[in-house]
Amino acid sequence: MQLLWVLAAFASLATAQDTLESVKAAFESVRIVPDVIPTFDPIFLLQLTYTDVKTGNPLPLAVGETIDVENTRAAPAFSIVDSTGAFDTAFLIALVNPDDPFPGGSTSFLNYLGADQLVGGDGEMVPNSAPVVSYVGPRTTNGELPQRVVALLYSQSDLNALSGPPDTRDDFNVTDFVERNLRGPSALVGGTFFFSRNPSID
Repeated sequence: MQLLWVLAAFASLATAQDTLESVKAAFESVRIVPDVIPTFDPIFLLQLTYTDVKTGNPLPLAVGETIDVENTRAAPAFSIVDSTGAFDTAFLIALVNPDDPFPGGSTSFLNYLGADQLVGGDGEMVPNSAPVVSYVGPRTTNGELPQRVVALLYSQSDLNALSGPPDTRDDFNVTDFVERNLRGPSALVGGTFFFSRNPSID
């Protein structure tokens, strides 16, 4: 399936101020629900901030924003916009690309998996252990179309309680992983996504 629905949608998705309602609606409008996760009812606003490789300036991403793939080579900073109620919880963050290598499947490419994430004083996520799967930036394997890259925030009831890393980054099913390691879909408490594009393709 080509991403014509994505191209039609993403220009109007990024807003000046994300809300829980706007993020939920955006997930549904570009079919992250149900392509990646079965349902989505966030209680926290998750934000990713990359760094512009040319200027060194931070690039905080609103939901559905488009970013050149060259600016995603280094790992982003993760933060919770309003961290009220989050300080006593450990989190797991999964960053997945359901359009790598092609859209339309039931699995994703796993860009990052970080457990034991704690919330700092200004809402930034501070890892309490090494990544389960280290960060690699989005690939542009399907060439011409922007790819959805999805960050998912899960409540992790027990530190260091995961069964171990997946065998491969390819064909990763985040829902299956969560079913085995956390409380299932009910552990999903936040998320965001962006479009990664190849700047050489206009």
